[in-house]
Amino acid sequence: MVSAPVAYDIEIDLAEAGDDLDIRRHGLGQGGFDDGPLTPPVIERVRALGPRTFRLFVQEYFRMLPSPGRYHWETIDAALRSVAATGARPLLSLCMKPGCLYPTIDHSITRPTDWAHWEQFITATVEHFRRDLTMPGLWYEISNEPDLGEPGGSPYLFTGEDYGEYYCRTVRAVLRGDGEAKVGGPALAGVSGERAQAIIHALARRARADKLPVDFFSWHGYRQSGEDLSELFQTARRCLAEAGEPLASAATSFNEWNIGTAPVQPGEFAQAAFVADAVSRMVEAGIDSSNYYHVMDMAVDLDKLRPWMSPGGLELMADVWHTAYRSLHMMTPAGEPTAAYTAFRMLYQLEGRRVCVPRPAPEVGVMAVRTDGGARLLVWNYHHERLVPVEVALRVAGLPARELTETHYALGAEFSRGERLRQMRGGELPLVESRGRPKGPTCARTLTVAPYSLHLLVVEL
Repeated sequence: MVSAPVAYDIEIDLAEAGDDLDIRRHGLGQGGFDDGPLTPPVIERVRALGPRTFRLFVQEYFRMLPSPGRYHWETIDAALRSVAATGARPLLSLCMKPGCLYPTIDHSITRPTDWAHWEQFITATVEHFRRDLTMPGLWYEISNEPDLGEPGGSPYLFTGEDYGEYYCRTVRAVLRGDGEAKVGGPALAGVSGERAQAIIHALARRARADKLPVDFFSWHGYRQSGEDLSELFQTARRCLAEAGEPLASAATSFNEWNIGTAPVQPGEFAQAAFVADAVSRMVEAGIDSSNYYHVMDMAVDLDKLRPWMSPGGLELMADVWHTAYRSLHMMTPAGEPTAAYTAFRMLYQLEGRRVCVPRPAPEVGVMAVRTDGGARLLVWNYHHERLVPVEVALRVAGLPARELTETHYALGAEFSRGERLRQMRGGELPLVESRGRPKGPTCARTLTVAPYSLHLLVVEL
């Protein structure tokens, strides 16, 4: 038996619009599985989407340092060029562990056998990207999930002090290669654990002592609960304030996130609704940037990981990453999008001056912007436990007093048939209807919003 929709009235006054939303700062990410570049169809889709940033793992499978002073850049160049071709600014997560400097496979060994050769390698690589690829000013993230190590797909498991040393030596080398580069980290798997806290405070102390920048502070999160995400953002801000400068004023980068895969495997429409809910919570928390993980489906090639990962790490990659996390991709290598891509298409329509809209219920979210020609609104129904249909009565005031067009797009299981399914799989916004509306400063519209569905309403010239 289907329960009757719960009704909510939402008033939106465009006269209360504030600053530009800049929604595209919430970008995308890829990597950790394979050294292959983004395929041309994927590049085309991402370029059409238009994110501002794109995070790329620079893992040891690129084999960039066969021996000290000898470099192999062709493979990483192809991957980096594919990211740049999307039009997004690359953010490179540096988590390489060359065998010539780390002869023993052990993620707890974090110091290279020769710091001078490590720094020479980093400087030469960054200088190559700046000069030979004409990519100055890239963003460099120092390591990946240093508080987790191999379970996070990273070859490093740091103590706090060792990470502070590693960060400072690597940052100096990056800035020697490109004085315009932005640097940051630590790309923590979490912010509240004992090891994560040690890394945060050691990073702050060493950066202060060595007078080195931390342009951005980054961390990750996989959750099914939106409320848990909001709590995570509050915890991260509290941790940065407690650590002091330069972390307290660093830009916040939630640069690896997606819906959690436990206790159940979510479907693609739940994932899409989560995308809208998560990004809205980042906006509410004032997070400076983020990167959805991940864009293109990839199989795990264990042979490419074997030279630098332990048998236990390989087993985790084959089991957890190859099964649960592969389902979180945004599109196939052929460029066929999932619902998550369409969710980003909808979010990216929200370019304009933000109008704050309080949540009427835990499962109901609304984002609204005032545009030069009118207004755009996104309404969704997402909760990890409370699955109830809702009826949202919208009333928008402050519209231009002229004839406008009202266009309604929707995403969800009930809209994934026939022509609308073809539109979604083709990367288009699934159209429900488009109609003219009479002159007047207000617009009223009632939407029935099923669980895990999104509705985009565009009221413009």
